[in-house]
Amino acid sequence: MRDDCILVKMAATQELSAKEPITSSQAEAGEDSIKLFVGQVPKNMGEEELRQRFEKFGEVVDVTILRDRQLQLHKGCGFVTFADRVEGEKAITELHGNVTLEGASNPIQVKLAESELERQERKLFVGMLAKTSTDDELRTLFEPYGPIEELTVIKHVSGDGKGFGFVKFKNRSSCTKAIAELNGNYQMNGATQKLIVKFADTPRQKEQKKQQQMMKYPNPHMMGRGMAVPMMGFYGMPPGVAGNPYTAGGLCL
Repeated sequence: MRDDCILVKMAATQELSAKEPITSSQAEAGEDSIKLFVGQVPKNMGEEELRQRFEKFGEVVDVTILRDRQLQLHKGCGFVTFADRVEGEKAITELHGNVTLEGASNPIQVKLAESELERQERKLFVGMLAKTSTDDELRTLFEPYGPIEELTVIKHVSGDGKGFGFVKFKNRSSCTKAIAELNGNYQMNGATQKLIVKFADTPRQKEQKKQQQMMKYPNPHMMGRGMAVPMMGFYGMPPGVAGNPYTAGGLCL
């Protein structure tokens, strides 16, 4: 169990530090393509050999091994893009955690790349709601943009709204339409500012923000002891205004 946890942390660390390059092949890939993050790649393995490992699952349109910019040292991870989503998903199912490449000490990690997760994201963060805003009001506002799968206004135990909520559409195109028309353009009844409508943070983005917070304020015990309590914006919302879940009492998530 402990070894499994270590592997998960190693894969997460690799992926967080991996900046996804965009190649010409990826740019030309169709809408059905899928990009995978591949971790635990032996450092003596190049793009062509990695491609051969994945081609048995389908057409591979791009393979990129990540290397240090200055010294060009192999980082032990990379990205593989399939022309067809089904083939990529099959590679994840058969390879992730099940196969150890020759020269590697741990099983290969194969998962959706962060850019792929963002491309599939259909959940919106909606900020600057009024404290009295309801689920029904939010649904009425967003329904014209497409079918809604989930919707909620986040509330305090008292029943008052915290000033933000989430809307998940069935289709991503509905998200982009809602953002284009509502973000910064519409103000709810009882609200003090116009709505903030944007894609909700992915798990990676949340982790990056958490790490940035820890690096900036490494000792949380110092908060409140003669030092100013750090107030970070939430989903682009300025601190100290209605709708920001970061309050003087702490994090309200």
